[in-house]
Amino acid sequence: QRAANVMSLVQSVKLNGHDPYRYLKDVFRCLPTQPASRLAELLPQSWSAARAHRAEILKFRQGRADVP
Repeated sequence: QRAANVMSLVQSVKLNGHDPYRYLKDVFRCLPTQPASRLAELLPQSWSAARAHRAEILKFRQGRADVP
């Protein structure tokens, strides 16, 4: 059952056009600090937008934000 769940997730990742390795690496990195109310951001269909948002926040915190 566990293997089937993992394979289903990997197929969903592929169907959404993501690299499974990069996706899983990022999700496992984010999970420990991700609030339960925002877990949906880590689903394959939402991952790209959430990842881009996290990158923008990181750039802003490091003082490299693109300000028009």
